[in-house]
Amino acid sequence: RVKSKFSLSLKNLQLDIDHLEGIYNQSSFKGSGFLNFGKNEGMDLKVDVEHSNFKDARKMYALIFKNMKLPVVPEFNYEGSYRVLGGYGIETLKIDGNIKGTDLTVLNEEAEKISTQFSLQNNFLNFKNIKIKKSRGEINANVSVNLTDNYIELEGGAQGLRLSDLNTYQKLKLDYDGDLSIDFDGNGTTDNFSSRFKARVYNTYIENIPASPSNAIFYLGPEEVIVNANLLSGKIKLDSKLNFKSRLVSVKSVA
Repeated sequence: RVKSKFSLSLKNLQLDIDHLEGIYNQSSFKGSGFLNFGKNEGMDLKVDVEHSNFKDARKMYALIFKNMKLPVVPEFNYEGSYRVLGGYGIETLKIDGNIKGTDLTVLNEEAEKISTQFSLQNNFLNFKNIKIKKSRGEINANVSVNLTDNYIELEGGAQGLRLSDLNTYQKLKLDYDGDLSIDFDGNGTTDNFSSRFKARVYNTYIENIPASPSNAIFYLGPEEVIVNANLLSGKIKLDSKLNFKSRLVSVKSVA
């Protein structure tokens, strides 16, 4: 549902929007600007999103998301603002904006807050200075998506977390806990995406007893996962490989 105050110039074939209010599912937004359909074809719009979520965004901005295949699909609520310039096709569109969100869920993990700057130009969708607040820690990242071929590049890290902050780790029901530092990067398309995670655990405890630190590198590919780990200051060394196609698991452990 959209309510708008506008004027139309037949001479210039331009629609000037003084004020616009819209509602789509659980989203509400306001905007202003112009749409030109004449010799100077194009648009200049400023939009303020009062409340929305990523599920609604993927439908509202189908021109951007319709052919995009993400390795993982997050869910979160957000507010933000952005400016849209250029033509009516994805190739000539330029967008700059920022969002602040809450209640992020991705890969069975939750986070309290998320914020990022985003832009679209020359078929590249970029998310810069992504900040995700989870428990006592923060995750920082940058993501670039080529909308022409769905090629994705990402890099980032996490600081201030503890192992026990992760839902996935909690399910293992281990008494080993400590501060967690992560660096990660990845690239590829959805069908051929590879990533690497370097993790370090320090200030560690087993129950209430001080323990030795650990570190590990995880390689996640389209067909296999490889883990190289030095646990408890190298007291235990673990090399493992899981192949998705053959469903074979190989584990080499030295204690």
